[in-house]
Amino acid sequence: ARARYEQAAALARRTGDGEQLARAAFGLGVEFTAGTVDELEVRLLEEALAVLGETDSILRARVLGRLAKALQSSPDPDRRAGLSESAVAMARRIGDPVPLAAVLYDRHMATWAPGNLPERRAISAEVVRLAESSGDGVMALRGRGFLMANLLELGDLAALRRELDTYRRAAQELGQPHFLWHVPLFEAGQALLAGHFDDAETLAREALALGRRARDPVVAIYHPIILTGLRWGQGRLPELEPTLAEFVDRYPSNLGWRATLAVLLCEAGRPGEAAGHFERLAAGDFPGLPRNH
Repeated sequence: ARARYEQAAALARRTGDGEQLARAAFGLGVEFTAGTVDELEVRLLEEALAVLGETDSILRARVLGRLAKALQSSPDPDRRAGLSESAVAMARRIGDPVPLAAVLYDRHMATWAPGNLPERRAISAEVVRLAESSGDGVMALRGRGFLMANLLELGDLAALRRELDTYRRAAQELGQPHFLWHVPLFEAGQALLAGHFDDAETLAREALALGRRARDPVVAIYHPIILTGLRWGQGRLPELEPTLAEFVDRYPSNLGWRATLAVLLCEAGRPGEAAGHFERLAAGDFPGLPRNH
């Protein structure tokens, strides 16, 4: 698939077609990047911006927003913020709710950090409102996914349960497998928080099966997160050592996996090995820890 998009981008470069360059970059993009930056996606988006010029357009707003999101794991939060601010401002000037919802969604992902929960909650609510008013069920569900994450971070579990009920009904009506597996995954997280470990395991297994049926690669990242919390609560975290060690190697820029592996090694009674991972994270007083979701 990447080869096809690269071929399309090469043709667009020869013809100076900014729209086709943007479409090629959009095809490369993934919803969650697991701590990595796709350099090809970023380059195509930057090339598209150069060709499209400075005039307001829906496509330029979308490219600005997608570039901000593509850089979500880069060490330059100011650039991400600036790109997404420009995208949102342009979409508001144009006045079309569909691209505005899209660039707000991208802004939420691009600027997700510990200190901006009120802004993120407002963004997610606006995405839902705009998407529902324009009949875009997919974007409405995406916005509700962010809204639920924000409610969880806020600790408002009653509101989260209400929102999850709405999400479940909407996902069932839409019937897209990509969204259906999110429901048992969220429910597994709620069961885990409540200490209902057997229910959490059953729901997590259901989410994994649905996600695999949907061929959604993201489920392979989020299921282990739930399983890690579950096994830790059960006092069985060392059972996941092969999985966590693999994730440390596969996603080296996602430092959460290395930190979790260090905890696992402590739980396994191997503090010397844990210290090696800890020191890699702490070198120079933790300069490399990202402030993101």
